[in-house]
Amino acid sequence: PETYSDYATKLMRLVPPLLNQGDFDLVEKIYFAFERHAKQNRRPAKAQIAAQCRQRFSVTPLLEKSITAFQRHAERHPKPPLGYFRMLGPVVVPYAMALLVKAPREEPIDGLVRLLKLHPGDALKTAERHLKKGSPKEIGNIVRLVHLSQNPGLSGALKPLIDHPEITVRRQVLEGLVSLKDPWAIVHL
Repeated sequence: PETYSDYATKLMRLVPPLLNQGDFDLVEKIYFAFERHAKQNRRPAKAQIAAQCRQRFSVTPLLEKSITAFQRHAERHPKPPLGYFRMLGPVVVPYAMALLVKAPREEPIDGLVRLLKLHPGDALKTAERHLKKGSPKEIGNIVRLVHLSQNPGLSGALKPLIDHPEITVRRQVLEGLVSLKDPWAIVHL
C-alpha cells in the first residue's frame, strides 16, 4: 500500500515537468491540495508532510524553475496564468527581477513585467536597489520595466542617474522619464 509520503513525493516529482510544459493550472491545484491537506488532515504526520511539500513551492530551486518557465511560456499566451504567482506572494519578486535585469535587450520581458506588477511595492524596492548598483545593462532593463509597467513610482529613483558617467545610461534614464511623461525630463533633453 502507498503511504501519504509516497503520494506526496510522486506529486512533487510531477511539478518540474508540469512547469516546463507551462501547465501552471495543474501546479496550482497541487499546491492547493497540499495546503488543504496541511490544514484539514486530522493526522499530524500527514499534515506535516503536506505543509513541508507546500513550503517547497517557495524555496529557491522550484521558485527559479517556476519563474523561468513562466517567462518562457508567458510570451506565447496573451493572458498568462498569474494566479500561481499571486498565491506564492512577494517571494517571487527577487527571482523575477534577477531574470529581468539579465535579459538580453532583444528578449521580450512583458511576462516578467506582468509578474512583477502583482507585487508593485516589492518590485519597486528591488528595482531601486538594482538602479543604485546595477551595470548599464541592468539599468537599461529596469528602464524597460518602467516603460512597460508605467510605474511612476520609479521616476524618483531614475532622476539621480541623469548624472551617471555612462552616456547610454543617461539616455535610457531620459527615455524612461519621457515614457512616464515626467516634466522633469524636458529640462534635461
